[in-house]
Amino acid sequence: MQKIKVIKMAGLSMCMACLVTNVTAMENMDHSKMDHSKMDHSKMDHSKMDHSKMDHSQHSSDEHAHHRAMMNQTGYTRKEAGYQVPDVMLTNQHGEKVSIAKVFDGKEPVMLNFIFTSCTTICPVLSATFAQVQKKYGDQIDGVQMVSISIDPEYDTPVRLNQYAQRFHAQEGWTFLTGDFDTVMNVLNAFDAYRGDKMNHIPLALISTPGASNWVRLEGFANASDLVNEYQAMRIEQSVEISQR
Repeated sequence: MQKIKVIKMAGLSMCMACLVTNVTAMENMDHSKMDHSKMDHSKMDHSKMDHSKMDHSQHSSDEHAHHRAMMNQTGYTRKEAGYQVPDVMLTNQHGEKVSIAKVFDGKEPVMLNFIFTSCTTICPVLSATFAQVQKKYGDQIDGVQMVSISIDPEYDTPVRLNQYAQRFHAQEGWTFLTGDFDTVMNVLNAFDAYRGDKMNHIPLALISTPGASNWVRLEGFANASDLVNEYQAMRIEQSVEISQR
């Protein structure tokens, strides 16, 4: 059983509407004329998407209403938790097989989130935040491996993930992963990131540093500076622990 301890609640320095506008503008994404809060996704054509193993029976005509409601959230919760990483293989955006156990073996610092490429609400914010971490704070997170795992593996092929990575100007050190449905679900469950189907997924980021017994789990919309501050705090804490041994 996982032991999770709630540490604190932190507020964002700006409202989510401002975050979406500022971060996406930095990444040259032209959404300035789009009001995502009023977009009607009920007419989107998903007929070619194979989600036969996902339960969509509870969806309303507006699939993204749940996600848009989350966009009003104005903070994030910080917890510490230990996870048993499964020894499975996924595929990155270049079509290469990747061992999850090796990626998360604790030898390198990691920032992890969960996205799907057809998402138009939460996921663009999470991805733009990772992009800003690389672009603005790259010198402060040297060596950090950034990983985004698709929660819609049947649709998100390596080709689609590669296109998505290009959209957010992902640099070296940011890996996007997909795989067969059962394997991805195994990974999602291991990190307590699966909520029944993709439309119920939560804004989530996890951070691990070498030697740490637990991950820092941030639920909510942590911005780029929040992620960097949490990472640096973990490194300082570890240095203190090592010096006291």
